[in-house]
Amino acid sequence: MDSCCFCLGDDTEIPPFGSISDAKALIKPCTTCSLLCHKKCLLDWFNTIPSDKLKIINGVRQAEYIGVGAPPINQTIEINLSPQIIQQWLNNLVEENPVNIKSDRIYIFAPCPQCKKQIVFKMDKNSVLTIYSSGKTIITRIVQYGGVFLGLTSALTGILSMGYIGLTTAGLKIMDCIIPNSLLIKLLTKKSNLIFNIYSIDNLEQALMKGLVDPLKFSRIPILPIVMFRLRSSSIFRCFFPEKEDNSIQNWINELMISGYISSFSDHKLIRELMRGRLSLDTSNLISTLIPLRWIYDLIYRLTFNRVYFNYTMKVRPRAIANSLSEDEILKLENLNNEIEQTKSWKLKLIQNLKYTLICLKNDYSMTISYGSTIIKCFTTLCWPYISSKVGLLIIPLLKNLPKDKKILVANIIGLFLVAIVKEFFNLYLTKLKVSQMSQLSTLTDEELTIFKQVTENLEEIVPEVEFPGAYP
Repeated sequence: MDSCCFCLGDDTEIPPFGSISDAKALIKPCTTCSLLCHKKCLLDWFNTIPSDKLKIINGVRQAEYIGVGAPPINQTIEINLSPQIIQQWLNNLVEENPVNIKSDRIYIFAPCPQCKKQIVFKMDKNSVLTIYSSGKTIITRIVQYGGVFLGLTSALTGILSMGYIGLTTAGLKIMDCIIPNSLLIKLLTKKSNLIFNIYSIDNLEQALMKGLVDPLKFSRIPILPIVMFRLRSSSIFRCFFPEKEDNSIQNWINELMISGYISSFSDHKLIRELMRGRLSLDTSNLISTLIPLRWIYDLIYRLTFNRVYFNYTMKVRPRAIANSLSEDEILKLENLNNEIEQTKSWKLKLIQNLKYTLICLKNDYSMTISYGSTIIKCFTTLCWPYISSKVGLLIIPLLKNLPKDKKILVANIIGLFLVAIVKEFFNLYLTKLKVSQMSQLSTLTDEELTIFKQVTENLEEIVPEVEFPGAYP
């Protein structure tokens, strides 16, 4: 009986984290060998191939490319089998032999896991993902080239001093976006001079010139952008449920440093008041509420957004889920999934959902499909407080019985929370588009294979010893 080369199951055995319909979907993707596999297993394998091992061709009809790919008539010919040359040959043949090929389709060459020849896949483009990827590329290049320029120009003044100035400026801008100017001055001013001088200064610059700013508190400002970045990269749940590559002690140290940094701006007043059994709504305590709010958001994220990421990952990259679990957990989940597919028991489905929820609390699956960029994360971290301050302007009219400055502070803190949620919805939307795009990945039809066969035959007539990707034996 034929069996899948990946999971070794036949058309009656359910592939890992799959369904009965997935078991019946056995295909032969390679034209040069007898490779047989479940479509779900093939998609999972495809998503593990490094991007530099793939060759991508845009199947677009463009008149300016017609005829460009023809090699010159010469005794010594060097054939360049790059994706660009292949695309030119394809455009020639498509023009001569029109076939129903969408202009927004791309072709992907991936090495067959069995014979190592190239398997030709097709996938439809998505304009939203294309625009988003282009935007990320532009921002990344601007930051990279800007970093090189600053590195060259700062050689005279010192790279460390330029870095310190940049971090200080970014930290002050972040604080200025979140905390109103009057409250910020109170927060950073020396307590001994607070009563006598707070009303004689209008902004932080004047407080600095008069020497009223506490040097210890001001020295923490350059660290704020770094803490904001670490805040987005860490989770309280990684302290309780460390991932395989994590160090539990290091996670706890990181979490305590973030919480301690935020609390230090208020001289840890919130902790002292909680220990005394009383709580006031002053500026220091409002800022310290960012710590429990972050934990609450983390819990909401793990139970909602992360669960959706988990479901998407289950569709196209079940191997990523398996890699985050122990062998015993994988075996139990697969057995439970097989029982559900056979019995359709709602009790077993409830148990499965509870197990999946616990897995989502332990692991973050937001990056299994859409890989993040450190540069983009730094850029969005710096933009986050500014956007939150604009959202806060819409929230201020809804707040009652608070002084104006505290209204602004509370509204901006709520804005931070809301912007983070909106950002996750946007990421979920992009992930959904990518999963939909990847789910449509398939091998070529007979008509499309005919075009590729004509390409190989034309190339082999010129250089017979050339083996073209996807060529028939």
